[in-house]
Amino acid sequence: MRRCLAIVARDQFLDNNPQNKKIAVLVGTGGNGGGTLVYARRLNSWGTNVEVYTTANAEKFMPIPAYQYRILQRMKVPILSGRNCQKRGITNGIIGYSVNENPYGLPKAMIQWLNERTEKVHTPSGL
Repeated sequence: MRRCLAIVARDQFLDNNPQNKKIAVLVGTGGNGGGTLVYARRLNSWGTNVEVYTTANAEKFMPIPAYQYRILQRMKVPILSGRNCQKRGITNGIIGYSVNENPYGLPKAMIQWLNERTEKVHTPSGL
């Protein structure tokens, strides 16, 4: 599914030319975050300048997202704390279907930061 999301992003948000475009990918520690890491990997392989911003350290990720996290590390994709979000095109995979309470802490701060953006945000959390 995230491969398809990467195709949509390439076609609609990156003008069908992902080479050297800059995108920030915001991810949480669960399944939605793991899928979004796959999306980041795909865009990176197409030449997009991807930076990943996470809601927690690697050891907090669930097993499958942690596996995707390690792949991105081996690919040398920058993985940074969500406290360091920068202005660029944004894709968001902070929270997913299994959320059962309002976001708090760093995930909440990252969503608030997203809500203040004027550029396009692809798949926003909290809608």
